[in-house]
Amino acid sequence: MNNTQEQIEIINGQMIASALFIVSIAIAIILLYNNKLDLEGKETILTPKEAENVAILNKLFALLLLTYFLYVSIQEYQKQPSSDAYLQVLASLLVVIAALITGYVLLKNYDENKEPNISIDNPEI
Repeated sequence: MNNTQEQIEIINGQMIASALFIVSIAIAIILLYNNKLDLEGKETILTPKEAENVAILNKLFALLLLTYFLYVSIQEYQKQPSSDAYLQVLASLLVVIAALITGYVLLKNYDENKEPNISIDNPEI
């Protein structure tokens, strides 16, 4: 496979991952809207437990996408090491670490038998 074909495949993968990330953002917006409805005392789209479960799955989904972007950044750095490529890897790594921390906080406060605490959940990354 030639270099141009490899670059096209990488770009195609990034386009698909970016589109999937938009889906994750849409889910986060729905969760925020659900929280807003709950705070206003209106009927919500999801129950608190459903919202918490969706938030956890969405965080995992986003983490997988961010890990893919980190993988692509590392591949690009290995092909052509440069300070710009290194900074891209570092930025991707920091975003993955942030996603892991927010996911940890959400999972740490998850309990099957208690009422979810929506104040600690931040659906965005």
